Amino acid sequence: MMQSLGVADPGIEVPVFLVTECHPPGASTYYLDDGSPAMVLETARFQGRGLLEETILHESTDALDIASKGRCSVFETLRGLLAERGLKPEDRLYQDVPHTRMFVQAAKTMRRIYDPNHVAYGDATDLDQRLGKTAEVERRIWPKVLDGELAPQDALLQIVAELVPSAPAHR
Repeated sequence: MMQSLGVADPGIEVPVFLVTECHPPGASTYYLDDGSPAMVLETARFQGRGLLEETILHESTDALDIASKGRCSVFETLRGLLAERGLKPEDRLYQDVPHTRMFVQAAKTMRRIYDPNHVAYGDATDLDQRLGKTAEVERRIWPKVLDGELAPQDALLQIVAELVPSAPAHR
């Protein structure tokens, strides 16, 4: 996953807290006081074949993003490309595009390494419907990177071009 996401190994261990109840959506990655990431997962919310495991992979990508802030990664590149199109951190798409990248990578990792018949979290829930075009575009383009058909930078450029065709008008 680190190679696919262009993340250098941050050399950290990420604590995983499995709990019986927490706030929706049932899994989150947080900054601890020292700035390192930790994840919390509500086990009952992710019943079903591979959903807890996929969610752990997803939250792991969140942790990698936190641990690699300011360094080269797919997430930093995406945010830079979105900023070039005029989006700001408070814009929903600025948040959704990198976050969707995490969902797609986790689902594809589950299918490619653990279970080729794995039903992705986005398919098992209403996530892909809520993310709409963002999920459709990223699910169509990113597997081409994993299959060696498209360079990561080209995929990111294509994703951003489809989701933000031009800079938005000044608000």
